[in-house]
Amino acid sequence: MPNKRQADKKMLRFWITAELYEKFRLRADDLNVTMSELLTLYVIQQTKSIDLPPEVYERIAQELKQKGN
Repeated sequence: MPNKRQADKKMLRFWITAELYEKFRLRADDLNVTMSELLTLYVIQQTKSIDLPPEVYERIAQELKQKGN
């Protein structure tokens, strides 16, 4: 399927105020990126020092294997 998401991605949804949304939209426009790209960059920056334990990687691998069936 052309629009199918990569199996290793998860959706994150949350609510923000209309004012914060507009500020975020303008910031993304200023940087010439989408809002999703800007949020992804921020999450990467904020989590880069976190090391996941091996059991988390094992769980992710199991989830991906199940999605592949």
